[in-house]
Amino acid sequence: MKRFRFPHTSTYRPQIARAAGNAIALYRQIGTREFGIGRPLLLLLAVLLVLHAEGWAKHSDDLKEIPFKLYRNHIVVAVGSLGGHERRNLVIDTGTNPTIVDYRTAKELGLEPVAPSNGSTTVIDGVVPTYYSVLPQMDLGAIHCESMRVAVADLSWLRKQAGVRADALIGLDALERANFEINYESGKISFGAIRLPHSAVPMSEDARLLMVPAKLNGFASNLMIDTGGSSLILFAGRMPKAMSWRDLGNVTLSNLAGQSVLRKIQLNELSIGETNIADSIALVADAPTKYGFQGVLGISARQFKRVMFDFSRRLVGFEVQDTNVKEWAHSLCDALSDSEPCPMAPKLPRVAGSR
Repeated sequence: MKRFRFPHTSTYRPQIARAAGNAIALYRQIGTREFGIGRPLLLLLAVLLVLHAEGWAKHSDDLKEIPFKLYRNHIVVAVGSLGGHERRNLVIDTGTNPTIVDYRTAKELGLEPVAPSNGSTTVIDGVVPTYYSVLPQMDLGAIHCESMRVAVADLSWLRKQAGVRADALIGLDALERANFEINYESGKISFGAIRLPHSAVPMSEDARLLMVPAKLNGFASNLMIDTGGSSLILFAGRMPKAMSWRDLGNVTLSNLAGQSVLRKIQLNELSIGETNIADSIALVADAPTKYGFQGVLGISARQFKRVMFDFSRRLVGFEVQDTNVKEWAHSLCDALSDSEPCPMAPKLPRVAGSR
């Protein structure tokens, strides 16, 4: 699997050598004639031809695409390798830091606990025990990591929810090593020289997680971007007291720690920079939170065409679906009763840390 290649790395490229050879041969052929001052100009053109070929090859080489499968409209699963073992299902999850390996996969790979080993993963209304280990290597598209410190936890809930085995949740600690774009329409992830829309917004970090500025019913807020989540979740304790919304009842959600009851509300306004999403549905968690941001924006194919992360320029870009957002929002968990889990259960950020 191809490794991420930093811009300063020099690599021999056969197409460049061929272009250089053709340019020099052309110069020698023309150079046998008498052109006076034109001869140095021909040499300059030959050099420019070589440089152009190298620049084009570098641009093409910097952009790498891999396919992915989408489950439940928001769980992005790509194939990569863990510890030298190929064809592992890796979930692209910017709402996780550090990367989490399923304990069954960790056992297969022989990942032993390292001290201090005991930790926890924070989810809605609870914590899940984890232990730490060192993953020898991880490859995903253009990203390559070695001697990677990871958390190990039970990810069987993903199989129950989405019908797919997840060998690992690839978190921000690995994903931030390369710019990338998730294209939900083409089903591909692009790494490298991605193009951002003019509406891209600046990113920042809180508790090792990615945030973007937003407005909720006119109030300035910060939302964590979660490519592993499906919905907008707000923290009641972090919301302005003057903010109002329409209450739509309660929903029961499933996550790593079990089931949680959240309130479902309707917002009049949700905007991220120039990207406006009117009449959005949000879920409110009443449990206390240690995070400084006001909520979590889950990225779903129902709502977004593409999401782009440019870590070199610290920008995030969004392209929303053309479908009626209001119609999409009202369809979220409408069929739920208080005793049944949501079929597209969103989740809170998972940050493994020592307890």
